[in-house]
Amino acid sequence: MDQIVAHLSAQRKRLKQADQLGDPGRISAMVDVALISLYNRLSNRIDVDSKEIRRSGAILATGEFGRRHLGPFSPITLLFLQTSDAPFEEEAWRKNIVQPLEQAGWDVQFQTATKDEAVKLGLNNFDWLGGILDSRFISGSRTLVDDLRLLLVREIDSNRGWQSIRIFLEEWQERRNGQGDPAFILEPDLEYSAGSLGELNRIRWAGYLLNGGDALSEMDSLDSDSSSALEKAELFLLRVRNHLQLLRERHETQLQYEAQQQVALSLGYQDQGDFIAVEIMMKELESHFYEVRLVANRFRELLREWVLSAEKEKEEVTTKKVAPGMWVERGRLMIDSQKLASDGEGLLGLFTQAVHLDVSLGAEAYQWAKSQAHQLPGDLEGTSALRDWLFEIIREESSRIRTLRALYGTGVLAALVPELREVHALVQHDAFHLHPVHEHHLRTFADLKKLFRGEHDADFPQVPEWLEGIRDKEVLLLAGLIHDVGKSGGRGHASRGGEMSVLIGDRLGLSAEEKELLSFLVANHVLLTDNAARRDIDDEQMLQHCANVIGSVEHLKMLTLHSFADLRATGPQAWEYWQDLPILELYQCLLHRLERGDPDARAVAVRLLSLKREVGELLGDEMTKEELDQHFQQLPSRYLLSATSEEVVNQYRLERQLEKAVLSWQVEEKQSIWELTLMSRQHLGMLARAAGTLTLNQLDIRKAKTHTKKNGVAFQTFEVAALKPAMEISWEQVMADLEKTLQGRLALDYRLAVLAAKQKRKKEWAPAKPDEVVVDNHSSDQYTIIEVYTTDRPGLLYSITRTMLDLHLQVFLAKISTRMDQVADIFYVLTQEGQRVEDPEHAEEIKNALLFSLQ
Repeated sequence: MDQIVAHLSAQRKRLKQADQLGDPGRISAMVDVALISLYNRLSNRIDVDSKEIRRSGAILATGEFGRRHLGPFSPITLLFLQTSDAPFEEEAWRKNIVQPLEQAGWDVQFQTATKDEAVKLGLNNFDWLGGILDSRFISGSRTLVDDLRLLLVREIDSNRGWQSIRIFLEEWQERRNGQGDPAFILEPDLEYSAGSLGELNRIRWAGYLLNGGDALSEMDSLDSDSSSALEKAELFLLRVRNHLQLLRERHETQLQYEAQQQVALSLGYQDQGDFIAVEIMMKELESHFYEVRLVANRFRELLREWVLSAEKEKEEVTTKKVAPGMWVERGRLMIDSQKLASDGEGLLGLFTQAVHLDVSLGAEAYQWAKSQAHQLPGDLEGTSALRDWLFEIIREESSRIRTLRALYGTGVLAALVPELREVHALVQHDAFHLHPVHEHHLRTFADLKKLFRGEHDADFPQVPEWLEGIRDKEVLLLAGLIHDVGKSGGRGHASRGGEMSVLIGDRLGLSAEEKELLSFLVANHVLLTDNAARRDIDDEQMLQHCANVIGSVEHLKMLTLHSFADLRATGPQAWEYWQDLPILELYQCLLHRLERGDPDARAVAVRLLSLKREVGELLGDEMTKEELDQHFQQLPSRYLLSATSEEVVNQYRLERQLEKAVLSWQVEEKQSIWELTLMSRQHLGMLARAAGTLTLNQLDIRKAKTHTKKNGVAFQTFEVAALKPAMEISWEQVMADLEKTLQGRLALDYRLAVLAAKQKRKKEWAPAKPDEVVVDNHSSDQYTIIEVYTTDRPGLLYSITRTMLDLHLQVFLAKISTRMDQVADIFYVLTQEGQRVEDPEHAEEIKNALLFSLQ
């Protein structure tokens, strides 16, 4: 026994090395040999005739072990099958078979049952059923194992069997319903997620039930391409799982975010252009997941039709003929492929029927469409007939997008738009983009459909206004279906996608005007969100640029609708991000310009005169006319163009408080966000000190604006939120800390370091993409704009603004844009002399210093 355990331990130690994981059956084969030796030893030790022992018991490998898929830390799962009169108890199995494996370091899970007990459990518990279907004979009585399989097949073929299959289908569907959780999309589970090894197992079990075979390639219902795709998927997923287990040194199947990059590097992936190693690995993973999901959907449909055929014998089923060779039965479009035209037009006709009837394709119809997809576009390329068919599908499709999903899954859509193949399964390694590009496209289309059907009107009363006057809805929907196609080339995807859209439009037979509109929508689909997030919406130059690009009110409305659907389809965090952005304010500013033209100097003067009059009325006796004129002369023009009269009054009153204090402040709560206004005569470094103090008090800065009067008084507005839910904030304490900081009585660097040490904060999202700093002198004639892209962490704004202070940069506006773990901080700055950063060497120094501060 000791020799067997020592040998097992030594072999297991060697197998827990990366170079030993290439063959998924290697570990299982080693355990097979050990089990045979242990069983022979058991047979020799029991004082009963050896033939009697071998007749009455057998060892079966089940689960991962049964499929020869053991990983370095996988549990060994066994079924000890025995007759009711076996000459030994369960304890004999435990002591002589299980314990030696456990002593060698394995986790062993086992069950003991007779063949009748095993079949009964299998028909009511699908973990058991799967275990039996996957089971593999190791040693003992092969006759006993054969009897078990015959009994199981007989029960499945009986009336009781198809009732069990109905339960199996329900369990499978429940499993799928739980796989939409964002946790299983961002951090897929290699056993549980849709398209995972667990789904492969259910396909295999369904194949057994349908055909009684023991290999996927032998199933009549599985074509050779699908069989090959499943084999490749299984090998890939097992490799990823094994490297994950080796990395974690435990049995683990969920590929958590911070482990993804490490697993990718362990598997040998490398960065390629704008794509990092982990994105390349995750694209391949999602591609395999998708192929498995398609086959799983088909097998569920086949099982469903099998169960329904059994029920059909008991009840009359209504069928409705809809076209030659096509009929609807139980909500599925069924076909007789012998009666359908095997050409492009016949294939398009199938989907026309499906979209008009709003039904799913039956299993045979789906497989037939997949086999015919290669014929497209053929002679239909560039024709008005193809364009009319596509627009009819787009126009008639419901927000459930059954037909579009079938078009994509069968390969028909990719045959018409081959550019979609390059972005299929493409993922971005961040917590913001929940879905791969192909799924995001479909969801964007679905959300646009919901907008057109009024499903968002109750929550967003602006939607009917956006929809008013839009003529080319089909082109907008098509843009939603392909808008990220340019991501195949990395950065600059919007403009690249706009260029690609012209070729796509040619192939689909669009008119010149439709191609131009499609290209415009794709090329500019991030224009509103990018400018709302990264630019000052009061910046006249930015507004003028956007208005010039957009060109018309109809185009503005279409881009607004698209941005709404785009961010909703990206994920729940992205949708919250869209709602936090000033997109609606930007829309109104641009709408005003497009309807009435650019504001001229006279209009600006009238607006300022009206503002001054309102402020004077609100202040009354607090200020003379001369003081009011002087106050307005000292305020920055950018501030006056966007401020309300109430804001100017509050600013004046806060400044008056500086006659007796170092600092004045005002805070207002707006739902879970606080708007904090600060004023001080120490304008240099005020932003950095305020940011550090807020972080010290565990406040998360969402947005910051800063202005400086000509008399040197700085006033800033912050939007902040508590880092911890329901945290009580003592603003008096926060301001006391800030006042100490301004007076040099509180060392922020030291205090923040102490706070970080106390928190011992564990990173949930390990950054895989490098930090980036951009110094932009093109977007604004008045300021240099510095863009900082990095991973969010406490004290980030303080680190950045402290570095800018060291570089003698004046910050006039800071926009803090956080998308889950990703941060885009934008700063409008001037040098100490009030000039833009024009010197290339100075700009490079700023960039390098900021990158260093982010380390």
